[in-house]
Amino acid sequence: MDLYPNGFSMQGSDFPETQLSPDTDYAALATACGGAGQIVHTPEGMDNAIRWALAEVEQGRCAVVDVRLPRP
Repeated sequence: MDLYPNGFSMQGSDFPETQLSPDTDYAALATACGGAGQIVHTPEGMDNAIRWALAEVEQGRCAVVDVRLPRP
């Protein structure tokens, strides 16, 4: 949206590939594959989620942050 404020998607408020149905639980998928996952629903939760993910990676584990923020 920042790169192309006058782009086709902005004009029609149509952002394909951003709202998949049914929702894929990427955090659960990461866990099933031996990693760790966390879902974030608010912008305020991003800071803790990133810190958590970096701590997981520092321990040699794969970490997935599944971000589900509301549309602007």
